[in-house]
Amino acid sequence: MEAVRRQMVECDFSPEFLQKLQGFYQTLPLPPSCISLRNRLCVLPWSDVLLVSVLKGQNVTGIRPGKGKKEPLTESAAVVLLRAETLQRLNRYRELTRYLKVVHSGNTELLQAVRDLIPLFLMKAGDFSSALSSFFYPPPGVCCPVCRLTPRLFTLYLRIITTATAPSATAAIATQPLSPDTPWEEVKGAVVPRQVEVVKFGLRVLKSNMAVYKDSQSWAYFLHVLNSPAGPPDTAFLTEARNVTMEILLNQGSLGHLIQIPRTFLMVYPDQALLLLVTQGLALRILHEPLTPALPVLNYYKGHVWALRWLVGFLSSSPGRLESFLRGVAVELHSTDGSQLSFSFPSSSLKDQPDPFWHYLTDLIRETLSVIPDCSRLDLDQTGV
Repeated sequence: MEAVRRQMVECDFSPEFLQKLQGFYQTLPLPPSCISLRNRLCVLPWSDVLLVSVLKGQNVTGIRPGKGKKEPLTESAAVVLLRAETLQRLNRYRELTRYLKVVHSGNTELLQAVRDLIPLFLMKAGDFSSALSSFFYPPPGVCCPVCRLTPRLFTLYLRIITTATAPSATAAIATQPLSPDTPWEEVKGAVVPRQVEVVKFGLRVLKSNMAVYKDSQSWAYFLHVLNSPAGPPDTAFLTEARNVTMEILLNQGSLGHLIQIPRTFLMVYPDQALLLLVTQGLALRILHEPLTPALPVLNYYKGHVWALRWLVGFLSSSPGRLESFLRGVAVELHSTDGSQLSFSFPSSSLKDQPDPFWHYLTDLIRETLSVIPDCSRLDLDQTGV
């Protein structure tokens, strides 16, 4: 039966043939316990007027026009999945998103899982702007897709929008949508969003999704997709940025509302300004609870030690949290084998590495801990630092 239903969706059978097939199935003698199976082959033909109008974007409500009782576009969850797979194979992503937005199904949980992939389908259609917006605008009565993002999917979406490439395979609905081994390909017609839009999107996700917010690898990848500033800004800008970035993040609110970044803040040092904004968000994250592991995040600052000092400078307003954070980093420096970094770092012990950044980080930890008031006396050599 499942094979027949798949053929009914995947093959372009005529409405007359489908009607005869469904009629024949209805006449089969079934035991009372299997009566519900009679509806398994209730599949609309691709030429159905309502379905066609939805796919073409002519009907955005999914309600069949006409007088009398309203008839919404309704299909079983299995048929929804089959249509989604078929439209993906045909690269008809925009039509797929129109269909998913309005179709109804008895299995609301499975339908929601498919709808959560609408941003992915919009990205593969080359419409990055609509894709980013779709994370935060749910159908009525349903939590928006961003609430259910996993850290893995967050980094995947960041990779898509910053490279204009996407996985070539069909998404596996209701599971982790993509395999790590899936090949990637260029998204035709896609335009990479401006860096400021990427930062706004990332900060909104981090504010709206606690699982992503707590995940240090999400912060690490977010930092690594930023443009690399040519050098540090002047001291006056660093001082001004402290208040500006805090105001931006506080005005965002607890629900991750759209971020407003003053144009004047981006005029002189645009890349540095965005880095400081994300770094300020990271500082608030560290104050919220311990960041573990921290080295994958700090690895980004190898080329921007001025931003690292700016981060430590803000954390110094909470000496206890700063001390805890730096001691945690010291332990990681001593114990890690490099596998935590996930950014092509050597596999041997970090304490044996000649990399000047890690020596700099070690000295920074010693220097900062030495001036923290009432800092408990701990021999840093015991941690290997």
